[in-house]
Amino acid sequence: MTCMHQIFDNKSKKTRRCKRKAKRGSNFCFQHAAKKVAAKKVKKKIIVTASSASNLFDKLQSKNLKPFTRQHAFINGSVKKSKQTITMTLNGHAHAPVFQNMSWTAIKCRSLNSFIKATPCSVGSRKKVFFRHARDLKHYLTQINGKITRKHHIELFKACFKTLGTSFINHNRDIAFLHFKA
Repeated sequence: MTCMHQIFDNKSKKTRRCKRKAKRGSNFCFQHAAKKVAAKKVKKKIIVTASSASNLFDKLQSKNLKPFTRQHAFINGSVKKSKQTITMTLNGHAHAPVFQNMSWTAIKCRSLNSFIKATPCSVGSRKKVFFRHARDLKHYLTQINGKITRKHHIELFKACFKTLGTSFINHNRDIAFLHFKA
């Protein structure tokens, strides 16, 4: 069996180790090397900076983000607001989490409108804002200008800044509704 390491460097310790494993019948090195080569091509993090929530909506629609959303099974991130800028950091992940099956009515938080619920909640101690029209941040990015309009986007971010303050995260590994936490 030929190891991927041999193609790049024939004298490294990794190549010698790979050759020994190949003699024993293991294909671990080949798979490991292929994953490393593929990982170099994929951006794992993108930072989007905007002057307002409306401007952020425009930047999230840009063609630059479409390859990033296609490459990752799951995206989460954080948002920080300073005096004049909103900075959104998007982190891409190879594997999507398995969400709990929960209905919108099961979220026991104060309802701001038909698609946003926010703290105070009867469960949990952290400040939270839930958004009904997306299950996670990747779904949110793919639904912009479809199911999610500029009005929905601006209302969501107004609720987040009012409830959570100037810095909040999107972890979104537990339930199938987009939510932000402070």
